[in-house]
Amino acid sequence: MLWVVRVIGALLAFMAAEMQLHAALVTSPGAISNSVEVTFSEFTGALTFVTSPIQVGASVGEDILLSAVNPPPGSGTPLVGDPPPGNVPPVYGLGTNGFWDSGRIGFVGLNSETATMRFDFNDGLVNGVGGVVNYNPELTSQFTISALAQDNTVLESYVIPTEAAVNTNSNPDNEGAFRGIFRSEGDIAAFTITGQNGVLDNLTFGPRQAVAVPEPSSLAILGFGAIFALNRRRLKQAS
Repeated sequence: MLWVVRVIGALLAFMAAEMQLHAALVTSPGAISNSVEVTFSEFTGALTFVTSPIQVGASVGEDILLSAVNPPPGSGTPLVGDPPPGNVPPVYGLGTNGFWDSGRIGFVGLNSETATMRFDFNDGLVNGVGGVVNYNPELTSQFTISALAQDNTVLESYVIPTEAAVNTNSNPDNEGAFRGIFRSEGDIAAFTITGQNGVLDNLTFGPRQAVAVPEPSSLAILGFGAIFALNRRRLKQAS
């Protein structure tokens, strides 16, 4: 029986390692294969409050709705667009970064610490999603990205730490950095960002959920099952 205990222990360790590989915080758009990118370029020229769900995927032929969760009373949030250069005083609070980066041709942002911006992928589930993000740590205590399932349960959630790459007050010319979530299960239905004055550009997502194939852990279970059955057959024949 000792060998059975060892096999089960090895199997459980293997399954745990496989589960860890199924989800991850990613820091490069290259981590999302066959991806599609939304630049929000059609919204450039002004910052507009989003008071009801707005379509942001039309430019790439996708049905992606941007909406607000828990917006403060009397205020629309998030914002979408890009104010024209030289607009003084600043209308978006990214500290020394002003309007974020002058090279942006449209982005989305939050104007409230209590609200969340949400992207719903209505054309189907995806494996990964993220974008170039930035925020002002002096105005928010926590900047968080999350991936949601179809039933709105949180699949993965990560707090983005204050670092030089993602901190508008660390450098007035800071362009931000890519942050996203990848899940091999292909079960992401929506993506959210929470944190006052957090911004996102170049929303990147994909690929679509593929036809289900056996997971490595499932294959391992089948393999161990086959070995166990074979050993039992040999024991019977020997007796």
